[in-house]
Amino acid sequence: ILGLFWSFAFAYLIYEKPNEHPNISEDELIYIEKSIAEVKSLFDENEINEMSQIPWKSILTSLPVWAICCAHFARGWTFYLLLTNQPAFLNAFGFGVTENGTFGSLPHIMKVIVALSSGFIADFMRLNLFWSTTN
Repeated sequence: ILGLFWSFAFAYLIYEKPNEHPNISEDELIYIEKSIAEVKSLFDENEINEMSQIPWKSILTSLPVWAICCAHFARGWTFYLLLTNQPAFLNAFGFGVTENGTFGSLPHIMKVIVALSSGFIADFMRLNLFWSTTN
């Protein structure tokens, strides 16, 4: 429901170009167009065209990209397998509704803790030269 609301709000409130927006003031429009012109003046047209071309072949043949895709698939598979089968598994061992809910939530709580802390740990290790992001 929230997604539908957001979609309708986005379609109604967002415009392709600033000069198409009905509620924008003349000063805002001038400011935006001036800012866009300043940014465009920093790059020549060939650089902009070169930067906007997406190297799809390099992306799709990259081993790290495929490793990320496989890891994401495996994580998703494991998550949904755990989500759908864990209550029945715990129930088979005689856990009641309360214990089932408590033990069933532990992997998800740990996932949140690991997700929130892993970035800080990786930054600490990178800054203390345990590893490099370029080598």
